[in-house]
Amino acid sequence: VPRHLYKIFVRAKKAGRDLPVEIAIGLHPAVLLSASYPAEFKVDESWIANSLLDGKLHVFEMEETGIKIPNHAEIVMEGKILHDSEAEEGPFVDITGTYDIVRRQPVVEIDRIYMRKGALYHALLPSGSEHRILMGLPKEVKIWQYVKNVVPEVKGVNLTPGGCGWLHAVISIRKQSEGDPKNAIMAAFAAHPSLKHCIIVDEDIDIYNPKDVEWAIATRFQADEDLIIIKNARGSSLDPSSDQKNLITTKVGIDATIPLNKDPKDFMRAKIPEF
Repeated sequence: VPRHLYKIFVRAKKAGRDLPVEIAIGLHPAVLLSASYPAEFKVDESWIANSLLDGKLHVFEMEETGIKIPNHAEIVMEGKILHDSEAEEGPFVDITGTYDIVRRQPVVEIDRIYMRKGALYHALLPSGSEHRILMGLPKEVKIWQYVKNVVPEVKGVNLTPGGCGWLHAVISIRKQSEGDPKNAIMAAFAAHPSLKHCIIVDEDIDIYNPKDVEWAIATRFQADEDLIIIKNARGSSLDPSSDQKNLITTKVGIDATIPLNKDPKDFMRAKIPEF
């Protein structure tokens, strides 16, 4: 995947050298979340983890590579990404619960393994809740930040379990103009390029309740006015319905908010009177 490590590896490959790496296993959740966060290139994610841990993250500099790792790691594998070797990877189960496509990927050669006495090997269950949280939670933060730039008040962002914690977002806003939901949709797609479907709802809708969200679509959405379709956009390689090779998909945005030119009372749930 063309993220930061890949960018660093490409530089090493162009220089004709292998890239030293340390693979740390069994880490504090703050480190895992920080490593998953889409920070800018050259930002050291260990500083993010250190902030989450109130300055209590301790690191150890490995003698052979000079790379700093969290000293609470259970297992550390030391080696290098070979610049001149590739192998087929997969098929493996990914976040969607389906088998991902087979890709040609660089090979990591392990030179040493360090283990604590009685070390615990922490592995993620593919497409399990931990997998979805680590991938999706940092993206929820980024979507919130982008939408906040175009809509005055963002109330919540949920990458839904049914959308694999990755492909579907429900966003709650306090709507102030008719254009707010559509601006929010475009901002969400910009924040998270893998996002496929985005639903904008009012703040009275529980974004973590699928029935509530569906009710908003049923009562507040008109397809000829409130539907956005974006063809041939960049999507996720994890979506089997997309063009996985060229990362092309169709994105859909749904404005399921109350129209401002109608009486809000007409869209409120009826309540049983109190006697």
